[in-house]
Formats: sequence, C-alpha cells, structure tokens
Amino acid sequence: MTFGFLGFLIARSNDCGYVTPVLVMVLAGFVKHNVIAMPLTAFLWLGLHRRREAVKCFCVATIAVITGFAICYALFGRNFFLNILSPRQYSLQWELSSLRDLEWVSVGLLACAYNAWALRRDASVQLCSWLIGIALGSNFLPKTGAGVYINAQFDLIIAVSMGLGLAFTHSAMACRVPSSVGTSSSNSIACRVRAAAGVKTLQPVRLVFDRSFINEIAIRQQVMSDSVERVRRIPGDVLCGGP
Repeated sequence: MTFGFLGFLIARSNDCGYVTPVLVMVLAGFVKHNVIAMPLTAFLWLGLHRRREAVKCFCVATIAVITGFAICYALFGRNFFLNILSPRQYSLQWELSSLRDLEWVSVGLLACAYNAWALRRDASVQLCSWLIGIALGSNFLPKTGAGVYINAQFDLIIAVSMGLGLAFTHSAMACRVPSSVGTSSSNSIACRVRAAAGVKTLQPVRLVFDRSFINEIAIRQQVMSDSVERVRRIPGDVLCGGP
C-alpha cells in the first residue's frame, strides 16, 4: 500500500500515470483490508484537482476489486465472504480506551500538527495533513470492534512517518530558526527531544531516560528466562493453552 501511495506521489509530480498506483493499492487491499487512508487520500486529491483522472481511476479500481472478489470466490468459495462479514461485538468504550495507544505516536503527531499549521499553504503539507487526518479516523473506527488491537494503527504510523519527513524537510520554518542547514537540523532535533522528554509516559522515551523502567525490563527478562528453563526441564511434549 505504501509503494502504491509512493507511486501516486510520483504520478502527482509528473501529472500522469495515476492508474497503475491505484491498481497497486487495490492489490494491497486484498492483503491488509483496513489500511485505507492512503487510497482515500489519493482519491480525495484526485477528486479535488483531477476529476477526469478520478473518474477513470475509480472505474478501473471498481473493475479490479470485482475481479479480485471473483478470484477469491473461485479459490475459497462463499466462506471468503462469510469470514469478512462474520459478526462481532462493537462498543464505543473500546474506542475510548484505545486513546492510550496514541502515546507511541503522540510526539510525532504533535510535530506534524504544528508543521501542518505553520506550512498550511504548502501543497505537499496539505496532502500529508489529509492523510494523517484520515489515518487518525481509520485508527479509531476499527477499534470499536472486539478483538481489534494496535495493528489497526498501521495507517497512522505510516502517515505520521511521512509527516515527520516533511517536518524535518521544512525544519527551518517549523522551528522558527535561521535557514542554515546545520543550525536548522540541530534545532529541529532539539525541538523533538524537548517535546519527547516532556511526556514521561512514552515508553520509548522512558527506555532512554527512566532508570526504573530499564530495571523493570531486566526483571521481566529474567522471569521469562526462568520460565523457559522450567519448561525445558519438563520431559516430553508441553502444551501451553492461551486465552
């Protein structure tokens, strides 16, 4: 899906060849069906700026999706659709509890938000902001369902990674520092480090700054090693039943 979106960005720069990236994203949808922010962003941009191309790509994508469903039906039968449409419980409470998962990307998300405001007239930043906004929505919507975990955050992680790339590219304006390359880069990194250090609950940051967290990891590693050793000493096969 990311390669397909990259192809779309190249097509956007050349203003031609939009169909092939869309087909790549359709194919990716049959591998991971809930990574939707990139194709939605691509169609949003096409709809606003290249309507004729948007109609052409939509028709091609529709034909490709129908063809893909037909192939899956031929290979797997009706069970393919029954598995997709299998019932599950939904709750807004699960969606609210998933807010804590944002701590892993919160610093990058804040940097992207500031960059989006500071460079709101830049076309590339606008496109990336749409991607991040759609990815943020697609992060929360699936989490209303039972059994959906942090891998629903793929869209958001990819989008924020792209946004951080833009933030560092435009770091001189984003951090309000002189435009020299060395000063710009060092101040940009300093801005991110200060932001990260201020959020102590972030696990990656705790790994660097919180000594007790490092000790906790060492204790857990020892506990796991002891458990592995106990299992190793049990004669014969061992079955561990999970929930």
